Amino acid sequence: MLSPELGTSHKNCSANKPGHEMEAMIKKKSADTCVSTACCVRHRRAVPCDSDTEEAIGHRFKQQIITSGYVDKDGKAHCISPLLYETGFIPFEVSADDGSTFPYSGTWLSVHHSKVSDGEKCTLVNQTKWQYYGTPNTGGNLTVTWTRQTLPATHVNIEVWGYQETDYGCDIEKGSVCTYHPGAVHCVRAIQASPQYGAGQQCCYDATGTQILTRDSTGGSTPDRGHDWGSPPFLKPPRIPGFSHWLYDVISFYYCCLWADNCDFYMKRRPSSDCRTYRPPRAASTFGDPHFLTFDGLNFTFNGLGEYTLVESDLTSLRVQGRTKQAHFSNGTGVQGTGLSAVAMQENNSDVIEVRYSEDLSLEVLLNQRVLNFSEQTWMDLKGLFLYSTPDQNITVMFSSGSGLEIRGNGGFLTLTILLPEKFINHTWGLFGVMNGNPEDDYTFKNKTTMSVHASPQQVFEFGASWAIENGSSLFTYDTESLLNSFFYGEKHNASFLPVFSPYEDPADPLVEEMVSCCGSDTFCRFDVLTTRSLQVGSSTRLSHQNHKLLVEHLEPVISCGWLEHPTNGRKNGTNYLLGSTIRFTCNEGYELTGSQERTCQVSGAWSGDTTQCSRVTGVLVRQPQNQVDTFRV
Repeated sequence: MLSPELGTSHKNCSANKPGHEMEAMIKKKSADTCVSTACCVRHRRAVPCDSDTEEAIGHRFKQQIITSGYVDKDGKAHCISPLLYETGFIPFEVSADDGSTFPYSGTWLSVHHSKVSDGEKCTLVNQTKWQYYGTPNTGGNLTVTWTRQTLPATHVNIEVWGYQETDYGCDIEKGSVCTYHPGAVHCVRAIQASPQYGAGQQCCYDATGTQILTRDSTGGSTPDRGHDWGSPPFLKPPRIPGFSHWLYDVISFYYCCLWADNCDFYMKRRPSSDCRTYRPPRAASTFGDPHFLTFDGLNFTFNGLGEYTLVESDLTSLRVQGRTKQAHFSNGTGVQGTGLSAVAMQENNSDVIEVRYSEDLSLEVLLNQRVLNFSEQTWMDLKGLFLYSTPDQNITVMFSSGSGLEIRGNGGFLTLTILLPEKFINHTWGLFGVMNGNPEDDYTFKNKTTMSVHASPQQVFEFGASWAIENGSSLFTYDTESLLNSFFYGEKHNASFLPVFSPYEDPADPLVEEMVSCCGSDTFCRFDVLTTRSLQVGSSTRLSHQNHKLLVEHLEPVISCGWLEHPTNGRKNGTNYLLGSTIRFTCNEGYELTGSQERTCQVSGAWSGDTTQCSRVTGVLVRQPQNQVDTFRV
């Protein structure tokens, strides 16, 4: 039972406390409630909803953390958010009799401060006073502002603790406010902590797109001892959201770099990770009437009607399933083609996420078979995954293994892109094939037999049909009569539905000329225009195809030759260490260069030439300042 009557209240206006959102998922444990949808609770009995009295209530989080709250005159219960050391959905209960019983229960979404919606955030106006608080010649008042509607109280107790790390503003799309990374215009952070150590990684880039390394600049890319967002199982350092990163990384940076001139000491112990060990993920996509582009680059069309395995892996028990529905012409009649209408996914024992189009063509996201609301919170740290929804409803799911999915809605059908790390090589199967760099075995049936990549469209249709799922392994939700009849009780692969395998381009068809203008040589676009008689569908397919090709291009392996040190008593010109880059060296006055004057990064990942050195030239006078008196040494 969903109840919209539970609100939130905050004792402290502190943006870095995990959790400022209350998920309205409340269920009544007893029958003590008034008939009206909004009611106030007082000592086990219902009170008329027009009561002007505000009653105190108690809250218990995780069956142990007790906080107080109240029910206002509108019948809305307000909870004080507790201090937690974890993120995600937290179970809580509500008591109206001083904790004797807890007849209401629900879940509360605890989030990292950087993910709180703007309307819920507080702003530390003069935050530099906070960063330098307590240091000589730095004083004054700290000013905090917040949205009055969020906290409509006449008196507020404020506890100032924690921090707001300003280099979240080191974003090229937000003006590149790179306070902690001078010389950078854009920094990115790893979404997830390292599983073993809970550590984080940050990469910063200059205006040319070159990664800045700490060995070259104090604005360089730095690893984090504790990931800012924390990591499961949370609760203890270095995995506590916000706190661990503050303690291990931010405070030490303040002491070394802001409050003292020892930044070299800090950077030396946090060397940047360059690109030498980076292995880009592999991408696969499906879109349109569904066209598939596998991890190994095989392209095909499978427009079956049913529910199918898109990819599975025995490495992490990853399962991604897709559901298709029949497309329709503008007059409502059915098309001999289908499109992706729902995607469900899970890895190991993570939460199950499903993204689907509802019957009214609105995009829905389900968490363990319950519809999620992103109106207050767009980032969610869930069990075994991160979930993110953009304002235009692009859904991103990142699992703890590093596998990621992006689902985009367009005109009633979904576009899906899957990214898998290198460790999944030879550990995948399904419609996206065996990820191993060899497209020849991508047509691997469920029974492990294979067929030629030159198979006919009808044979490809048989291959796709072999990957129909079963009810016992389905991750989908069947919560409408239509879904139950069509997919749960019906065939997982509708063998009676026969699509168009190869649409005919009739020169006399007036649509063909427009199709050529819209699609050019894109065969997927032309296929969809002829099948659906819609240039808009074809244009969407063409755009999705272009986006996939661009993504694959950007995921080409990066060749780095690694950092080059300047010679002692010399200098170097250049800080780009990627393929084709050239570093040039010069020596100080009185020193001569031996080795290579310039070195170029080669395709092998090694620098050309020999190690550069600067040796003192004997018999030459070198001026050396000493006690402001010029002396010379031969």
